[in-house]
Amino acid sequence: MLIKHGIAVSPGVAIAQALVLGVEDFRIPRQTIDLTEIKEGFDPTDAEAARLKSALNHLCEEIAGNEALAAEHLGKEAAAIFAAHLQLCRDPKLLREIETLIRGANHTAEYASSQVLRRYAKSLQSLGNTYLAERAADIFDLERGLLRHLLGE
Repeated sequence: MLIKHGIAVSPGVAIAQALVLGVEDFRIPRQTIDLTEIKEGFDPTDAEAARLKSALNHLCEEIAGNEALAAEHLGKEAAAIFAAHLQLCRDPKLLREIETLIRGANHTAEYASSQVLRRYAKSLQSLGNTYLAERAADIFDLERGLLRHLLGE
């Protein structure tokens, strides 16, 4: 039996099958860039890296908008969640690691992003610290947002 913990919306205890609404889960297969398109002046890995940067920029704009909206309507504490997501989104180390998989292993931006972000999340989960393990959810949120932008959803 799987036990889930969360925030109660009403008092009491219930034992039943859970109905989970609004869950996005992307399964990104291992994909590589078609290098047969290499022509003079055109490198497909450059195009893929540009797609990644564009998706990250759009995601950062989206998160910044959510942060401002949360600050205005819910206060600074709620906005801090989005501030942390924005900091992750703008992390140059994250961009470098994803680009390394794109350029070095010829992986698509979707696959490379998913691999790097899931590795970060699993690292947090394996530290044996409950608080840090819970922060893995923030990494998964960032992954879903980035994949939505990369996949055009």
